[in-house]
Amino acid sequence: LWLGCPHGCNDGLRTSQGDFLRVKARTILAIIHRIDQDGFAQLLVSHIEECNIQVLIDTLHSVTGFCRSDITG
Repeated sequence: LWLGCPHGCNDGLRTSQGDFLRVKARTILAIIHRIDQDGFAQLLVSHIEECNIQVLIDTLHSVTGFCRSDITG
C-alpha cells in the first residue's frame, strides 16, 4: 500500500483511511522525535543514505502533503 499525496497528486489516496494513516505516521514521527532527538536524526540520515531520492520525496510528499503548503514567504 502506498499512501501517495493527501491532495490527490498522481496515485494519492484521498480517503478517510489514508488520512488516518497519515496522521498516525506524523504522530509516530513526532513521538520518536520528542523521545530521542538524536535517534530521530540518525533514523533520517540512515533513511537518506539507504533510499533513492524518488522514494524519499514520495515518502515526504505522502506524509506532509508539501505540494500544497499554505505557508507563505
